[in-house]
Amino acid sequence: MEKYYIDVTNPDDIIVMLSEEATKGSAYIETYFTKAYSILDIMCKICYEIQYQRTNFNSYLKIKSADVLWGKRKKLKINEVENTIYENCEFIRNIEAIRNEIVHNGTWELSPKIFIKFKDGMEEERFMLFPDMEQGHLATVKNRKHFFSSNIKVNDILPKIHKEFKMRILETISQIKQIYVMDE
Repeated sequence: MEKYYIDVTNPDDIIVMLSEEATKGSAYIETYFTKAYSILDIMCKICYEIQYQRTNFNSYLKIKSADVLWGKRKKLKINEVENTIYENCEFIRNIEAIRNEIVHNGTWELSPKIFIKFKDGMEEERFMLFPDMEQGHLATVKNRKHFFSSNIKVNDILPKIHKEFKMRILETISQIKQIYVMDE
């Protein structure tokens, strides 16, 4: 059922909604980036275990990658291979930056908002905005972050981010086979 908003002053306008729905939407999006970063950690552990395989199994030892996280990727043969998650690129730095902002500062937006676009008084679209990014970091002005002036809609960019992340994971798996299996 289409909603019609009679209190909208201009029938072709955008209104901002601060609500529980906006907070939940923001939390779901933030969860995507924390989970994506966790996948980076797990992939490092997998590559580390493959690269430093054990040959002696006389006792049950702690796995070698127990303390290996994304930050230790530089020790891996696969590090900086193009089109993988290990490529030194803005795409992966964006995931890192958003995840770090969420984990260390609690959120990527202090007051999550849903924007509702109207055309002829009818709701046409709902969207959230993606934070402004510069060279793999959240845009900063005088030590302040959380800018959304680029007007990049989460609805538009998140599917592209997911597609590229998935492509990079698949290419990483392909490269793991080539780099580590060929070494044996």
